[in-house]
Amino acid sequence: MLVIASALMAATISCKKDDFKPSKLVGPLYSGQSLETVERKLDLKPGDWEVLEDRKPLSSDKRPMFRIFTFAKKDFPLLDTPGQSLVMTFYNDRLMTVQFYPYNLDAFKGALQSRDNVALSPDGDSSIAPSTRIWVGKDPNKKMYVGFMDKALMAEHDDWMRKYSSE
Repeated sequence: MLVIASALMAATISCKKDDFKPSKLVGPLYSGQSLETVERKLDLKPGDWEVLEDRKPLSSDKRPMFRIFTFAKKDFPLLDTPGQSLVMTFYNDRLMTVQFYPYNLDAFKGALQSRDNVALSPDGDSSIAPSTRIWVGKDPNKKMYVGFMDKALMAEHDDWMRKYSSE
């Protein structure tokens, strides 16, 4: 019975991955892109960044795939706007979130408007169809950033955590 339930769960999760629709995040970045694609799009050299998190189960783990990989690239421009840092998180080897720390937040907001046709609300948020959420936030060190997240991919991540993290 457990084998059948595991097979059904794996099939459900793989169907979700097949049904996934990439969503524009910022500039040339779309959710679901691989690390290699992101490196090409941003002209990054492989490994030319700081790994902040690389979490995955042991190879003997019987749960469905789970990997979180987050890295930061210091002093990196985005949309031709100088930035202190660019932080990207991949869930199961698919780009899920981007946080950009511009030196000048207003200049980056202007670049978002002119280059990506994204206007932030007075509260500092916006969205891009089909599933991108954009917001202005402060990290624990009180540094301002603009965040981009694929809500569908984040929901898939959260669903995995709810179902399997206590096993």
